Amino acid sequence: MDRIESLMKEFTEATGVPGFEGEIFSLLERNLAPVAVIEKDRLGSCIARLKGRADRPRIMLAAHMDEVGFMVSHFSGSFVRFNPLGGWWYPRMIGLPVKIRTAKGEVEGVKRQLVKDPT
Repeated sequence: MDRIESLMKEFTEATGVPGFEGEIFSLLERNLAPVAVIEKDRLGSCIARLKGRADRPRIMLAAHMDEVGFMVSHFSGSFVRFNPLGGWWYPRMIGLPVKIRTAKGEVEGVKRQLVKDPT
């Protein structure tokens, strides 16, 4: 795997749900610090400034640092209920792997498809 593939893998596998983008910020900071001045605003945004040789033209690249995620709202036996953080299409959840982050570490989750009662 070359450097670009490795970098893309690292970024796509990092966790960064709304309000918890620290892992993504650290990746950006580590990879951009050698070429740019890194700042963090009060909302947690990563601002990287690369000083050019001329005053004009200026270019800004903007992107979201967070991803859609879920917040656990209830435990019932071995089942977990959660609420979305960001827009989500619920049928898409079936069959996707999940990780639940806790203060003690991550827990791998398995989802089951809900079957409606035919009566």
